[in-house]
Amino acid sequence: MLKSLQRFRQVAWPKAKAIVDRNPLVANAVIYGGLYTLAEVSQQTIQQNVVRDTTTSCALARDSSSMASRLDMSSVKRYAIMGTVCISPLLTKWYGWLDGKFPCTTTPVVVKKLFLDQFVFTHLLWSSSMWGCLIWRVNEGPNY
Repeated sequence: MLKSLQRFRQVAWPKAKAIVDRNPLVANAVIYGGLYTLAEVSQQTIQQNVVRDTTTSCALARDSSSMASRLDMSSVKRYAIMGTVCISPLLTKWYGWLDGKFPCTTTPVVVKKLFLDQFVFTHLLWSSSMWGCLIWRVNEGPNY
C-alpha cells in the first residue's frame, strides 16, 4: 500500500500538477464546482436523514438506496453552476491579480493581501453569490 502511494506521488501527482498549472481556470472550475455541489448534497442529506429523523440512530444506513431520489436536483444544479461558472472565474482572476499586484511574501505584504482578501473581496464574492441565488429563486416562482 505504501509503495503504491509513493508511486502515485512520483508519477500521477506531477502530471496532475502540470495540468492544473497549464489550465488554472478549468482546474478551479472543477474543484469549486465539485465543492459547491458536494456541499449542497451533504446539506440536503443531513437535513433529510439526521435532522428530520431523530427517532432512529441509523437513518442513513437504513434508507440510503433512495437518497438520490430525495435530493432537490434543481438546487444541486444551481450550486454546481454557481461554483463552476460564477465563483471559480472570480477566484481565479482575483488571486491572479492579488499575486501579480503584491508578489512579495514578506509579512507586511501578506498582511495587505489578507486584509484585501478578507475585508474587500470576500464581501463582494458572497454578495454576488447571494444575488445569484436570489435571482434563481425569484425566477422559479412562488412555490420555491
